[in-house]
Amino acid sequence: MKISILDQSTVNDIMPQSAAINETIDLAQKSEQWGYHRYWVSEHHNSNSVAGTAPEILVAAIASVTKKIKVGSAAVLLQYYSPFKVAEQFSVIESIAPGRVDLGIGRGLGADGLASRALNPNLMPNENYEEKIDELLYWTEGRDLPKDSIHSHGLVSANPMGHTSPDIWIMGFGIDGARIAAERGLPYSYAHFFNDGEHLAQALDVYRENFVPSERYQQPCANICVWALAAESEERAEFIARSRYHWRIGFLKGERKPLQDPSNLTENIYTQDELKQINLWKSKAIIGTKETVGDKIKQLTNKFEIDEIVINTWTHKFDDRYRSFKLISEIPL
Repeated sequence: MKISILDQSTVNDIMPQSAAINETIDLAQKSEQWGYHRYWVSEHHNSNSVAGTAPEILVAAIASVTKKIKVGSAAVLLQYYSPFKVAEQFSVIESIAPGRVDLGIGRGLGADGLASRALNPNLMPNENYEEKIDELLYWTEGRDLPKDSIHSHGLVSANPMGHTSPDIWIMGFGIDGARIAAERGLPYSYAHFFNDGEHLAQALDVYRENFVPSERYQQPCANICVWALAAESEERAEFIARSRYHWRIGFLKGERKPLQDPSNLTENIYTQDELKQINLWKSKAIIGTKETVGDKIKQLTNKFEIDEIVINTWTHKFDDRYRSFKLISEIPL
């Protein structure tokens, strides 16, 4: 069983947003020492909750201070960008860390309407996302394009080129992403942390049943990205987790605020409906001691026959997140 990390560079209410970026780089270095397999970062915009707006820069920074761990994005929001430019960016990173780079892509908005227009004022509502993926594969792996494509003449290359190229991953939390990955013979990461695995079984079935082998991937390759938190005791884990529950309540209201101190988040600040929602999240949460977290991870991976789990953890204080990842790295899986 491989264990990996998705770090979203979370922001709290006591430090500048820039501190989250430096914490991400520090945690990546520690994660390599602890034996984690991959270290991914995300892309979000116009949010006071997460600071990772430019994964191509952050992945390059992490690649330059690590030696063995796989590094990458989960995910670059391809709908906003030119596939050619994304291919060039990650080809540069691949030059820094040959054979270690994952280029995860997705089409979640990752931004509100105003930020979306700021990212790409010319974004077309019906722009073909799958065509963009095919172009990206052309620029990175040399896959064929339809003869009527304006790029199929082969006169433009995404430089720098070397002996290796980034591994393209499709990340999503629905059926469509699973289908897209399967049809192109690409690895697939299911974002369980986004919806508590609501469509996980169906998505993995679609992916596995429709997988078309590619030159790089002869068999389906999938992982599950979960939110998990480990602490010295069940009570401590529940206390730390208050910050994320509170953030999720705010998210339902359209808020993107920094993480709050769990000491201030008592039950009397919520409505009865909000408390019911929090209790539902608690019933599904992968939190507790490292033994509890390990048992829940094993149940999930055994049920869905997955050999890699990716951990996403939000805490108010960096030390709690650091401690959680250290404890999880000690779990025998």
